[in-house]
Amino acid sequence: MRFEKATLFSASPQRVFEVLTQESFRHALAKAADMHRWEVSVTESSAGILVANTVWYRSTSDRLPAAAQKVVGSEVAIHQVETWTSHEGGTIEMQMPGKPGHIKGEFVLDYDGEATTQTVNADISVRVPLLGKTLEKLLASEFSDTLEIQSRLGNETLNG
Repeated sequence: MRFEKATLFSASPQRVFEVLTQESFRHALAKAADMHRWEVSVTESSAGILVANTVWYRSTSDRLPAAAQKVVGSEVAIHQVETWTSHEGGTIEMQMPGKPGHIKGEFVLDYDGEATTQTVNADISVRVPLLGKTLEKLLASEFSDTLEIQSRLGNETLNG
């Protein structure tokens, strides 16, 4: 499933980059997104700045058919790695250990002189017969919600 989401930040790409790659911001984002547990690390490598998050959230299985609830369970771990290859973008990959799904794509920060738009383009795949498309839609919805929270919290941080 193709996924595209654009969010807006009221600052230059350099300032947005500085906020989004702060470990303290990632902790605040996990808390604001109501994650059950989380681990965060930010490191530099030859590939760029790596922001790695592992988050656990309680699934909203009441929105799923009974068969899908068995696949998802009551708690889902998501390991996310963003590789910032420049101050204006990079790649993102998310995997769910023990689950047959992933998200892989890229993100770009575009500046219009007043604000920065972060655009995320990704492929979402859940390989479960008969349930894959339903679970992909749920994953896309959760990812979109988290990007909205990131934008809101990022703007609060930038303007605070």
